[in-house]
Amino acid sequence: RPPSDALVIDGRSAMLHAKETIPVFLSKLSDERWDDFLQRMASRECVHAPRPTDFLSLFSCSSCAQLQAEMRWKRQRLSGSLAAVLGCSHIRLFSFYIPEGEPAASYRDAVMERLEQFRTAAQGSGVILCHENEKGIYGDTAARCADIHRTFPDIRAVFDPANFIQCGQEIPAAWEELAPYVEYMHIKDALADGTVVPAGKGIGRLPWLLQRYTGQVLTLEPHLAVFSGLDKLEQAEHQTAMTACRYASSEEAFRAAADALKALL
Repeated sequence: RPPSDALVIDGRSAMLHAKETIPVFLSKLSDERWDDFLQRMASRECVHAPRPTDFLSLFSCSSCAQLQAEMRWKRQRLSGSLAAVLGCSHIRLFSFYIPEGEPAASYRDAVMERLEQFRTAAQGSGVILCHENEKGIYGDTAARCADIHRTFPDIRAVFDPANFIQCGQEIPAAWEELAPYVEYMHIKDALADGTVVPAGKGIGRLPWLLQRYTGQVLTLEPHLAVFSGLDKLEQAEHQTAMTACRYASSEEAFRAAADALKALL
């Protein structure tokens, strides 16, 4: 049991005190609590102190209309003490939700301009920016992801097969197009209807992908049970289907996901 003043980090959120039951998102911290967060991380007065090789996951899955506030936080945090204190080497980002019913191509210039702002914020930090294919954003198809990586070769790819399935993409074709850019993989599988299932139980071609993947990092992101906050991270029309595999607890769901991955390795 952590001490009452412990800091608990889970990648996207932080509980500044163990007695708090609701995680505090890093992007929502006040300046005072942010300073407290940095001081605790610097002194390693925390339960799970990230190691230098850990990946820091920052959600930037905002709509275009929310960009100003999102980018203000990124400029303040990304290029300064956050990456240094956490020993962060990679930051995952997204290419913005496209308004419902509108063609993604109409927003290409705006998306590229805003990704350029992320690149500017990260310059000199030593941090590698990685773009994940997420349903509903500009980069939710292999072709548009490749467009991003050709435009910004220094932005690497996070390959999520389940998200591609949910966008109607064929996995082998998506892999062949994006393999040169892939920095790491998400281990998440899905059925043809988009329902998330353990690795190897869907049509995500996980065994095939793992034979071809030459990287060093696999991120287990099962989505097998609704975890606290997921409904707030995904827009209503893009909610993840999870009815096929339900578990009594998040621990049980994660154990099932880990066991499925181990069976494929």
